[in-house]
Amino acid sequence: MKRAAWVFTCLALCLVLFASCTQYAAFEQESAFLKVQEDGAVQMRVQTLDLENKTVELVIQNNSAEEASFDKVCALERKQDGVWYTMQDQRSIDAIGILLPAGEETAYTYSWEQPLPKGEYRLVKSFYLPQGQINAGVYFTVE
Repeated sequence: MKRAAWVFTCLALCLVLFASCTQYAAFEQESAFLKVQEDGAVQMRVQTLDLENKTVELVIQNNSAEEASFDKVCALERKQDGVWYTMQDQRSIDAIGILLPAGEETAYTYSWEQPLPKGEYRLVKSFYLPQGQINAGVYFTVE
């Protein structure tokens, strides 16, 4: 009887410890973005980074003389050993087209589900201009 109580107590303690462990977002696949612009025809900047609520508010600015289009698809990436990796299981797959006139800016909010471990991050979005597609990135650090 004492052995069963001891085993039950140990299992209960393991369950509590396991449940309280923080599961961080996984970054396992190398980035598909070979070229990411910080300063270009379209730029992004962080307006608000809220790690507690797992959101980032961006400002997207069209610096070109042409209208730019984009969708709500966005890649959150983490730098590990000098290589960028894309977050697994991203839910941002809404491909609704958004138009951004020349010289204008707009707000964009991105969210994720699991806490981010300490490290260097970037958000990458593709934009479409008459001369072709560009990938713009914005960088931030989690400490």
